[in-house]
Amino acid sequence: MKKQQILIVSKTIGESPGMVSTFREEPDWQINLVSSAEDAITLFYAKPFDAVIIGKNMHFTDEQKIRAVLNHCSFESIIQREDNDDPEELKNAILRLINARRADELKHIHVNDTLNVNNLADSIKVTLPGQ
Repeated sequence: MKKQQILIVSKTIGESPGMVSTFREEPDWQINLVSSAEDAITLFYAKPFDAVIIGKNMHFTDEQKIRAVLNHCSFESIIQREDNDDPEELKNAILRLINARRADELKHIHVNDTLNVNNLADSIKVTLPGQ
């Protein structure tokens, strides 16, 4: 299974080492840290992300730039970090976003039921989104 791509945008990358280490405990997550709106936007267009976390210390205009791009791309898995955020609560919020997205993708699975002429057994071909 592919790793879930998490983008963290924060002016001071080391603002919360506990948060980053908590996220890195998840074996299926790939954490990407950037400190500017420009870097976040460039990276967002370079590869698909499952969740974007905007740090509490981002300047308002930088946050608006990031949100404008994410909204333009209809990307909804955004978490705004607040002063009182607990790393475990943030991790759980990310998991909820990822699971909701997976559930939505499962709604779009196409199943083709065909008959195999060689042995007259039913076979089912499942096509997952993105394949």
